[in-house]
Amino acid sequence: MPVVFTVFFRMSDFVPSLGHFGIGDGTKFNAPYIGAIKESIVNVIMGYYNGVGARFATTTKAANSIGIEVEIGGIMGQFGSFPGGSSVQESGAGFAIRSNIFAWREESFGVLLAPGDHFRAKVGPSSILFRNQDQKSDDSKVLNEVFGPLGVARDSGIDPPNDPKATKPRTVTSGRVEGQVTDLDATNTSVSVSAAGVIKVTTTNPSVVPAQRASDIQRALNAFTNSVGYIAAHELGHCLGLVAKADPKKTSVTIPGKGATLSPLSGDDEGHNLPPHANNFMDPGETIRLRTIFTPGQRLAFRDSNRKYLLDCFPERP
Repeated sequence: MPVVFTVFFRMSDFVPSLGHFGIGDGTKFNAPYIGAIKESIVNVIMGYYNGVGARFATTTKAANSIGIEVEIGGIMGQFGSFPGGSSVQESGAGFAIRSNIFAWREESFGVLLAPGDHFRAKVGPSSILFRNQDQKSDDSKVLNEVFGPLGVARDSGIDPPNDPKATKPRTVTSGRVEGQVTDLDATNTSVSVSAAGVIKVTTTNPSVVPAQRASDIQRALNAFTNSVGYIAAHELGHCLGLVAKADPKKTSVTIPGKGATLSPLSGDDEGHNLPPHANNFMDPGETIRLRTIFTPGQRLAFRDSNRKYLLDCFPERP
């Protein structure tokens, strides 16, 4: 049987998050381009699991989730953290999750979860703006390049418990349109989403939405969906057991006649690949550069051991 993932869009958090990036005002569930945005994110996630025995569902209601859920919401609430996290919880006399060869854990950011069985991942897109804290970094520069034209402040970095800075309203100056994306933009453009999750925005009324405005919107939408899709796929990788821990007290396995050994897939003790890091799929989040995952259609490569683990443990056709 294939593993089942549900992509759960918690709209009460997701819509305000879109607003933080200048996509709508953050209050309306039918935000501009919302259908294309959700479709693109799901397509990006699925693209990482081509050839793996995985099936996907989507919902905007938590009660409808089946299998392993990845929730896409707003802010993760941890200063400087990667904007995603995953957790596993068991009840009863199951295996001890804290002591296994996989990346699973009973805690999320150090907090023991409530009793119950689940495999869960969460993505807070607004936390991408944490990268603005270092204004000299390329991450901060590309955030401004991509989302500045949509009214996002150059220093819109989150510093809990404060929200990001308000985006600038839509303005027209000498024919150039800048600021927050509104329904006026959406109703005067056409939009399509490819199987790879790449969004194309084309003006249908250049007097209202000039070609440059359509291009700015297209670039921002693709940066948002490609990065959020990657982060979600990365967290789901943790839910499937990537990457094994390296601490022998937690992950050593005793093989009769062979003695104790570490998992051949072992990474660091946070469930990520060991160095050297080169923008690989399961590298630590803080090493992944935004310019890479903002690129439409860009897919981070799996290390051979990671990919082999998925294909062996979750074959497309058992």
